[in-house]
Amino acid sequence: MNVKKWLLAAVVTGFSVAAASADQERPKELRGMGAIIQSGGVAAQCIFPVEVYQIDGKSIDTEGRLSFKLPAGRHVLRASAVVNLNGCGGSRHDIYRKPIPPLEIEVLPGRQYHIGLDAKPARKKDWRLVVWKTR
Repeated sequence: MNVKKWLLAAVVTGFSVAAASADQERPKELRGMGAIIQSGGVAAQCIFPVEVYQIDGKSIDTEGRLSFKLPAGRHVLRASAVVNLNGCGGSRHDIYRKPIPPLEIEVLPGRQYHIGLDAKPARKKDWRLVVWKTR
């Protein structure tokens, strides 16, 4: 076997081993699942924490939970938010109870999705749920 073929075989084998070990390195509780992180946010960017109250048309209770798991696949999330516009170019504290358009998300196994309410637009009707960070 010449050097080029051997090197190519070594690289391909290395990628296969790395992919297999990456799946084994995931915490067992996340295999086949993704995590939705609904806490946090970035107030300076006008992104606020939310509480998901419905997944795929089914009501759920996530009050007080920082995160929850979802099976891999496409999901539709509905959420509410408490918005404090201080530090975001505003000066009021609102509980935003008007419907926020749902977020459609494709969840991949072992991934974390940080979601929040993007309150940058001046008009509340333009506020949206967003994925602001993935890991």
